[in-house]
Amino acid sequence: MPDGNGFFPPMQYSPLWMILGWCIVLAVIAWFVLVPLLTRARPVPSEGELRARAAALTRRRYAELIDDVESAYARSELSNRAAHQRLSTLVRGFAHEYSGYPASSMTLTELRALSLPGLTSTIERFYPIEFGTEEAGSVPAALKDARHVVLDWSAPV
Repeated sequence: MPDGNGFFPPMQYSPLWMILGWCIVLAVIAWFVLVPLLTRARPVPSEGELRARAAALTRRRYAELIDDVESAYARSELSNRAAHQRLSTLVRGFAHEYSGYPASSMTLTELRALSLPGLTSTIERFYPIEFGTEEAGSVPAALKDARHVVLDWSAPV
């Protein structure tokens, strides 16, 4: 409605327009900040780093499997011979996964020919208990030997 001199007073806009304007300004600023951050190139690990990670995961997994054998033996679920057989299988499987040597399908003579000192000596100590007629041998010593191979052994290149 016009005032006394025939003019209309200025129209008041809703405060929502001010809020919408600021939201648009903030969205544009966020766009220019977030797009470069989210699309930048990530560093790619080197082949050596990937191998080291894979080796660490393999070692950790086999160490846990050896712990499982120890627990089963402690609960009398495994005999002395069965514990040694399982440890031998684990050590051979670890050598195969870690180094690529087909240790899980090799005889002791074939392992000796490869000259893998830590692995061969451990499997050599397991043989009399695995294949002997008596239940002899120390499972704690065998566990220690198996852990030594899994945690400390490194295959020759």
